[in-house]
Amino acid sequence: MENRKPETGNAKRKAEAARRAFASFPFPVSGFVFSIFLCLAGVGPYLAAAAPTAPPDAATPESMPTPHTPEGFGKAKFGMTVEQVRQFYPTLIPAPAVTGAASFRSPNMTRYMVAEVDVQGLRHPCALELRFWKNQLSSIIIYYAKNPFPEVVENLRRNYGPPTTKAHDPTWVLSKVTIVTSPAQLWYSFDDNEIGNDVRRAFMEAIQQHQAKRTPAQAGQTPTAGNATPQSGTPAAQIPTGQTPAGQGTPPTPAP
Repeated sequence: MENRKPETGNAKRKAEAARRAFASFPFPVSGFVFSIFLCLAGVGPYLAAAAPTAPPDAATPESMPTPHTPEGFGKAKFGMTVEQVRQFYPTLIPAPAVTGAASFRSPNMTRYMVAEVDVQGLRHPCALELRFWKNQLSSIIIYYAKNPFPEVVENLRRNYGPPTTKAHDPTWVLSKVTIVTSPAQLWYSFDDNEIGNDVRRAFMEAIQQHQAKRTPAQAGQTPTAGNATPQSGTPAAQIPTGQTPAGQGTPPTPAP
């Protein structure tokens, strides 16, 4: 159990404002099963690698960014514990059971959120969902809300170069991180590839266990975010990622 410092009156007000802001976010909840496979469990990178890519855009050397791999978000780095991240985001609170990015339910997955966060390059504040696998930051989902999707994509291009896959939901498969976009759910995610490997393994084991328990009458049914994974009691994560990650994004992600 986490040892939390008592909240001051000001911290309580900020936390309550964060809860209200996150609860009022325009999160469509349809398409969870597919978004799970792209957000956190990291299925996205494999789909991205298999998908055809469009020819690179013509650009001058001056306009081409120097690609780099994100290490997290701001001072919150992948692999940090919840308490380490809380030092930088003191208003961090448990995420709602349902958010725009579906996640993989597991006792090893916990999810937190922070509202009203400024993202460099975007005009309007965003909400962050931070997912921890075995108490290590593994996925960061950014709900961009009022920011137009074309501006979000252009901001990612400026920082990370042309996407690996384009289409309507571009994906960046980088050396250590996968970036997935989900314009239908108004989010994009950063998912740590190394930690994501462990999430994917656990996700596939859960799928196999579910299939082994199915009765002959259920044999023709397709597993969903709700019945393909074990339930847990932490800030909920259904299958993603996502990412983040959904994220997971449509790669998979977990919830408490």
